[in-house]
Amino acid sequence: MMFLLLVACTGSETPDPLETCQGDPDTECCEDADCEEGSFCWHTWQCATIGGALSCEEAIGDRSCHRECSLADTAAPDQCPTSEDCQAYEHAQGESFMTEIAGCF
Repeated sequence: MMFLLLVACTGSETPDPLETCQGDPDTECCEDADCEEGSFCWHTWQCATIGGALSCEEAIGDRSCHRECSLADTAAPDQCPTSEDCQAYEHAQGESFMTEIAGCF
């Protein structure tokens, strides 16, 4: 929410994190479509267009594909690799809103 308030006040164009990521050859993924089915790309950022200018927050994540999992499925403890746990995560890729998904981290 604070991001959207900041954007509304500034109205200035910021770099698009997707374009910045796609220009970096050392990434596994930049968006969910780059990952296999059942996985998502941990590259998260929000954007809003205010007064015709695209304003985006700085992206977070390791730009790697992570397996989706279910926090409610306690019958399947092997959903994630042994070194990772199923965790809730707020995810957006350029939208002005976040969705919550669960992934192996």
